[in-house]
Amino acid sequence: MNAVSRTEMLTPIPMMVAAYYPYSLILGPALIIVLAIALALLVKYPSSRGKIGAFLVLLGIAEVYTALHMAFYLGFFIGLGTVFVGIVVGLSALLSRKKTHSNLTKPSAFRKGVFVVLAMVIVASSLLISLRATNVVHEQWLEKYWGGNTPNLTLRGVVTDVRLNHEINTGYSYHIFPAYVTLNVTEVVWAGEYWQNQTTAAGYWLNQGSAVIGYEKTDAPELLVGQQVEVKGFFCLWMEDSLYSGMVVISPDMNEGYIRLL
Repeated sequence: MNAVSRTEMLTPIPMMVAAYYPYSLILGPALIIVLAIALALLVKYPSSRGKIGAFLVLLGIAEVYTALHMAFYLGFFIGLGTVFVGIVVGLSALLSRKKTHSNLTKPSAFRKGVFVVLAMVIVASSLLISLRATNVVHEQWLEKYWGGNTPNLTLRGVVTDVRLNHEINTGYSYHIFPAYVTLNVTEVVWAGEYWQNQTTAAGYWLNQGSAVIGYEKTDAPELLVGQQVEVKGFFCLWMEDSLYSGMVVISPDMNEGYIRLL
């Protein structure tokens, strides 16, 4: 599979999750329901905890995988909850062995206590995840560029938007770009890593129509909308939770990177 098809396949995932944050509120109730089912199974089949735990983990992984590919967002959170509960059930199986230590006079009570504590941790964690995903609770950190410093793409086009000292804030991370430029791509001059050939790169960018340029150097160029420019930088493939995803970056350590008027 070439890089273009990988990008086209992965790029929609963060957009889908961002568009359906409210579904994360269901994570807490979904975990409680799955936990109740698991407890019922344990009561009915106490000697099969290990098998039940393994089954729940595999079932949850299958649910998450299927939900992502079918854009069934409720299924994603239910699957995640199923995995967590399966882990707890599996751990309870490990604790079901008889203890020989003298200070554990009531091993069954000890096992139940550990199981209850783990269940409470899962429910509390799920609620925290839900609140964080809906921006009720969140923390921010300054995201720094960790991508390649050797250019892999040169584009030409018309400037359609220029923003100086522009801040991108995702709610979890943020970054201030000395220049944030949107380019209407008219030509692909050169494409290196990630592309099979120049034709593949040209087809992708001309089909996209525009490119976002993150200029990291302090000497931000004076650009105006409508100007024709050439850009040489590093194109970042999609990376989870990164605001640099799908952006052409020109970093301070990139000696060959530039934006210049034609």
